[in-house]
This record gives sequence, structure tokens and C-alpha cells, in this order.
Amino acid sequence: MRAALLIFILAGLISCAQRQEESEMVGLVANLYTVAADTALIDRAEQGMTAWQIGLNTGFRARYRNAGGAAGTYDPPHWVAIAPRDCAVMGAPGDMRLSCPLANTSVVGVCQIINDSFTGEILNTTTLIARDYQLNEAETLANRLSIFTHEFGHCLGLQHSASTGDVMYADTSGADVPSAGELSVIQYAYTVFQDPPDTSRFFTSGGKVLRHFKAPAFFLYDETNYQASALTVPPAPPVNPVEVHNILIFADGSEMYYRSR
Repeated sequence: MRAALLIFILAGLISCAQRQEESEMVGLVANLYTVAADTALIDRAEQGMTAWQIGLNTGFRARYRNAGGAAGTYDPPHWVAIAPRDCAVMGAPGDMRLSCPLANTSVVGVCQIINDSFTGEILNTTTLIARDYQLNEAETLANRLSIFTHEFGHCLGLQHSASTGDVMYADTSGADVPSAGELSVIQYAYTVFQDPPDTSRFFTSGGKVLRHFKAPAFFLYDETNYQASALTVPPAPPVNPVEVHNILIFADGSEMYYRSR
């Protein structure tokens, strides 16, 4: 800081602005926890993000999602929703609405990844978690929580693992939390924003590792305005210059992967 009084006052105002912003953020979170119909599931989503230990959070939660300015992008870019079987939920892209993966009642979660086909950078992700499965008390809580963690792993670019000790194992009989190896490769890729040493764990496009170029912030729809918000549908992304990857997880732990563009 400089000694000048004006600068000192200005610094004080900036500090106040930062504190105000933090207070507003805390207030927003508190408000959502108070009014959200799916409070327990919001908690579960946050646990699934926290498990990856790179600072993923839902600090800013939005009720609206629109097409962004750049090709293939949405605003906000990384969207999570606890969804009904018709995918008529706020923030679900138009292509997911038209061919809703949750229409198959065996599907309990899906991550759609939109990435730049030249750089491999993940531009957007959409995670839909089937509400009826999450509310099914016959399923273990650990399994239901692991669905969130597993799908967020895919949204970070991770492929399946052949080890039952990994949460990315393609079956719910795998671990409920990321293993030390999974955390290591994710933290390397996102903490210092460089290609991980073990690129075999990630999806690739043209030899490029599919990952975010920085740690992403996820936006979680809280379902408080469900009926009205269902009318707002972000358009499907353009064919170029993006690729669209879809990873579906089924109740029996099996998965299906396909690239639609």
C-alpha cells in the first residue's frame, strides 16, 4: 500500500467491497439452504465436489442458464441439476431435452461434456442426477453419494478405471471416494493447470487430454422455481468447433459412453 491517504481510503473501500461480496455469497447459500426442496441433495452434490479436493464448489448458484457468447458455450458453463425422468429441468441443453438420457429408468446420472475439438479444453459440462434414485431409501447412501462423485469425475475429464479401489470404477461396487491415485492425477492437472503425467485416465480428442484449463466452478440449480424455469431451454451447441461426449451411469453400475458430435 502507498502512504497517500487517498490510496489508503480506496484500499479500504475495496476491502469493504470484498467483504460485502463474501457476505452476499454466504447469504445466497443460506437462502438456498432455507428454501430449496432438495436441500439434502444439494449437500450431497457438494460432498461429491469436495471429494476431489481441488476446490470445486457451488459458491455461486444460479437459477438461469443461457447461451454464451463463444461457440459451444453456456452461461454459466458447468451446470448440475437433480432431474426428473423427462429432463425438463432448468439448464438442461435442448439436445438433452429432446433425447433425454434419463428417460431410461435404469439411468441414474449423466455427464455431458462439450470440448474444443482442437485444444481438448472442456468448455461446458451438464450433470443430471436422477431424483427418484437419490430418494430411493432402498439404495445405500454411500452408493447414492458416489453417483455424484463419479459423475463429477467424468466432468473433470476422467475415464473409467479398472481398479475397484477407484471411484471411477465402472460399477457401484467400486470405491465411494476417489483413491490416492485419482486425487494425484486430478490435483496435478488442475492445481498447476498442466497435462497430468498419467493421461490414460482422461478422455482424449485428437491426442489432446480433455480437461478444463483451470479448476471449474459448478452451478447447481436448487429447484425452488422448477415449473417456471422448465420453460427456459439453452440451445444445443453448434456442430463446430466442439465435440459432445455423453457418459451415462446405470443403477447396476454399468455405463454407456457415446460421442454425439
